[in-house]
Amino acid sequence: MGTTAAAAAPALVGTPEQVFTDAHILDPLNQFALTIGGIGTESYLAGETVDAMWGKIDATFNDRWRVTAGLRWEDFERLAVPINPLEFDPDIGIIAVPDDQLDELVTVDDRYYPSLALTWMQPGFWADDFQLRLGWSETVARLDLREISDATYIDPLTEARIRGNPDLNDSHLSNFDLRAEWFFESGDNLTLSLFYKDIRTPIETVEAAGTDDNIALTFINAESADIEGFELEGLKGLGFLSGGGWTESFFVSGNVTVNDSEITIGAAAPNLTNNKRPVTQHSDLVVNFQLGYDSPDAKHSASLAYNMYSDRIFFAGRDGADDAQEQAFNSLDLIYSFHPTEKMTLKLRLQNLLDEDTVIEQGGVDVLTQTVGMSAKLDFAYRF
Repeated sequence: MGTTAAAAAPALVGTPEQVFTDAHILDPLNQFALTIGGIGTESYLAGETVDAMWGKIDATFNDRWRVTAGLRWEDFERLAVPINPLEFDPDIGIIAVPDDQLDELVTVDDRYYPSLALTWMQPGFWADDFQLRLGWSETVARLDLREISDATYIDPLTEARIRGNPDLNDSHLSNFDLRAEWFFESGDNLTLSLFYKDIRTPIETVEAAGTDDNIALTFINAESADIEGFELEGLKGLGFLSGGGWTESFFVSGNVTVNDSEITIGAAAPNLTNNKRPVTQHSDLVVNFQLGYDSPDAKHSASLAYNMYSDRIFFAGRDGADDAQEQAFNSLDLIYSFHPTEKMTLKLRLQNLLDEDTVIEQGGVDVLTQTVGMSAKLDFAYRF
């Protein structure tokens, strides 16, 4: 409650009790107004429910073939409506949508999601145990309540203004993968996977109308997208380096994912600069590597973990503006754990030792630089 009218100056003298009187507030010359802080569209009322049933069949034939089939049924309901926090009429309430229009804002989805995997198992094929699996599944990517609500909020990391889109639909995916796995008696393992994902109505982060000082983002449903690639992952003990000596407690593990993606926007947003391009927030290369140590007495463990992802589109540009690119990021973390007893744990974590920043570039200009910073954490846990 307040006013900026010059005519109200004599009334703004004294205590709040003396200023906010009925006479002062109801005098039209004083132009008192009741407002709320922030953007003004942060408020919404939303909720969702999921009823589900699922089952699975797992059968093995001749110790060589394994068939796994599953089926999940979901009955999903979601409602997100804007509210007016300044509406005090008891006959209307704070929901700004008339009752006869609420049905248009309700999402109801009743679907089955099947899965099927066929596995061939062959001991002694380049390892103590080997299996080759071909899999297929149908899944769904549900929207976040903020994404579906007609509200605006400030992203805590980028400080961008992000507005939801009530017209969004969930994304439905068909997943295919071919996975070869080698397991060794020593505990070492190696996995090679080929994968393909077909996405209908994928959800994309795009640039919205904003200003030079404020990045504004929203969400749309594109027409389709696909992602294909391969992943190599494994674990290897380092005892062989010293013939079972001091390196026996060390190991390396990690994974490398190389993939390609393409999205077709279609008619959903004709003002976007690129109708076909890679999927937003999706890197072509992701690497995770760990050098680990587990002491023979199980009281000490440590790991040095390196993680990186390559450049990726942070949000899609509009009206000829370039897509905003989040630059490649590398991180290095050191974690040490001490277990003096079965109930007590002391853990030290040193994170982002490379001290890199998150940088988003658009049209050759850095539109956002986020300082991640190095951090140190010391945790103590005792289980009673």
